Amino acid sequence: MKNTLNKLFTIAAAAFLLSSCEDNAIPVRTDYVSDGALVKLYNHVEGSGNVNYYLNDQRITANTALANGALRGLAFGSTFPSTYGYANVPAGSFNLIVRDTATMTPDTFNDTAKLAVNNCKPVTWKALASPYNKIAEKAVTLDRGASYTAILVGTPVVMGTRKTVPATDTSPEIPGNCGQIVTPATYELLFTRDNLPAPDFSKVYFRFAHNLANAPYNFDVVATRAAKAASGTTPAVEKVETVIATNIGFKEFGQYVEVPLGDYNVDFYKAGTWGTAAPVKYYTYTSSSGATTITSIALGRVYTFFLRGTHNNAPRAANVDYWRER
Repeated sequence: MKNTLNKLFTIAAAAFLLSSCEDNAIPVRTDYVSDGALVKLYNHVEGSGNVNYYLNDQRITANTALANGALRGLAFGSTFPSTYGYANVPAGSFNLIVRDTATMTPDTFNDTAKLAVNNCKPVTWKALASPYNKIAEKAVTLDRGASYTAILVGTPVVMGTRKTVPATDTSPEIPGNCGQIVTPATYELLFTRDNLPAPDFSKVYFRFAHNLANAPYNFDVVATRAAKAASGTTPAVEKVETVIATNIGFKEFGQYVEVPLGDYNVDFYKAGTWGTAAPVKYYTYTSSSGATTITSIALGRVYTFFLRGTHNNAPRAANVDYWRER
């Protein structure tokens, strides 16, 4: 099996070098493969270190190493491949493994001043050398020609930041937890087969995936096509609201839903409140570029919208994104 993996990855890497100048060592596939399987890989743990994915012992998120030899990996919000589409990998049964590339460690604390505020310096991530820690694993079967999505979800380790030192030369010591684990990480690996709609260049499809850890409720998601006035020979476009997901819980995916072509806003509501007298809207996604609508939607495409990271009562743009499967 290892020889088969090495052979297929060698072929993929050679094709990549001839076709792309990106760092990703496995090429993005936009055609419909008959050999091997297709996978798309994400890190949706906010505050985590960078991670890499492996099939058994073969790394598949193959980014260039740092100058000191330490591996790079997927930061929070990153995906592999880093553009649209999937990476081509061997079909078969494997252990899909996520390993970290860094460990959380407190910086050295300088207590010579006997500071009144007894805190550690900010906790930082320190690059690791092999072997890298396994943080999540799932047994998977990859069917030939099928498409899959794998996502690391959960919450990162929380480290203590209180230092056990006197507040003054005469005061008693303050109990501290500098560098100790206060809350362990809760990593989990999601894996799903993407039941992509049949290719049709007259249609557009959206779906929703809920990866927002500690969210207090499920979500309904509504995609709204913006209205446009007629201009010259271009006819007017009517506003259209399409419910693309209903009552989706943490770690769940909705189904692909057809939507009309246009420019979009996507609204995330507390499940059951959209369309009522008191809707509870968590966030409106307009565009990563700061525009008032998403203007890059195209016919023939298939997209997934995500809530990711950790729930916050003040929602942030970093917790919402969308990627194109096809």
